Amino acid sequence: MTISVECEGCQTVFKVGDHLAGKKIRCKHCSDVIAVPAEDSGDDADEDEEFEERPARMPRKKSKRPSRSGSSMPLAIILALTCLVGMMGLTVLDGLGSLFIGQDAAQRGGMIVGLAIRMLVEVVVFIGVLRGSSGTRVPSIVLALLFCVVGGLSGMAMASKSPPDERLFIYGEVVLQILLRLVYAGAVGMSSDYFEE
Repeated sequence: MTISVECEGCQTVFKVGDHLAGKKIRCKHCSDVIAVPAEDSGDDADEDEEFEERPARMPRKKSKRPSRSGSSMPLAIILALTCLVGMMGLTVLDGLGSLFIGQDAAQRGGMIVGLAIRMLVEVVVFIGVLRGSSGTRVPSIVLALLFCVVGGLSGMAMASKSPPDERLFIYGEVVLQILLRLVYAGAVGMSSDYFEE
């Protein structure tokens, strides 16, 4: 059986199946909502025009990301990302420098592999901070502080074994690496509301 319904918006008459009796449907011409009467209000003669019921729209899921004022990034996060770019730049310089240090191939290869891993970690952290991933925040702060200790001690040990004309350069780089990581850790530590929960 079919039920005749008329759209009030465009006056189009539809024949719909009785399984839609008492429900609301949407007009396929003008998208107005039509209430299908619970009883048959027409005859079964004209079934040329079928009506397809549109599924109800699903409500949008709310983003887990906390709302931020405007679309701009907090200054502390911009500072953290800038520090990460500086760290990546120093990693590249270390890699280029290790190619020209007078070491045997095994030591040079080990340094390059270590620097490649360090660069990979820095890139992953950069992407995580840029996206505001909460899984990046605490581990990256711990790694930054750990590098300050381990990198500082190993840098000082390497500087003490280096020729006097290279020591100042190595000390300067170690201090710069430590400063960048401390500023990064502080900036990310202050920006807990930026990261998703």
